[in-house]
Amino acid sequence: MLDDIKDLKLDGLMMEESKKNFALDVGEVAESLENTCALFGNLDSVWILQNGTESDVIKEITRQLKATKGKRFIMANGCPISF
Repeated sequence: MLDDIKDLKLDGLMMEESKKNFALDVGEVAESLENTCALFGNLDSVWILQNGTESDVIKEITRQLKATKGKRFIMANGCPISF
């Protein structure tokens, strides 16, 4: 689907976090989009933002920034913030 998404000439794409029996790798998605649009995402709203420590959040942000290798990436939560 990412080839079709590239053809849409979007300015940005919001990427959902991995869960519900599927996994999305932020690095693979960023690479596949070939910098055609900005990629938003995909911090886990429950396990990282709600239940994680400050250190967990920093570690995950660092991992995702390294995985996207300087592509157009904007760190955001991957789905609505939970209670």
